[in-house]
Amino acid sequence: TTLAQAREHVLGLLHPRHVLVGHSLENDLLALRLLHARVIDTAVLFPSGRGGGSKQSLRALAQKHLRTDVQAAAHDSVEDALTALRLVQLRLRTP
Repeated sequence: TTLAQAREHVLGLLHPRHVLVGHSLENDLLALRLLHARVIDTAVLFPSGRGGGSKQSLRALAQKHLRTDVQAAAHDSVEDALTALRLVQLRLRTP
């Protein structure tokens, strides 16, 4: 798959009204050369508190807030996406 094909595929799935949820999405969006107005990024939603652009890993956020282990074996993008979604849902329920 070429970059252009991947970009077109994502654009075909993503409507301007859709909310894009994930972790450290700026890297993916930059790689695809995409802008999207409705993004919830767990790396921003759960700041590290250390400053300097430091971010907590998705694995650390899952352990701390969801009390679950992710990315224990091979990388699983579906598991990562579901974990990010669960973190956003948790944040929406918790002040």
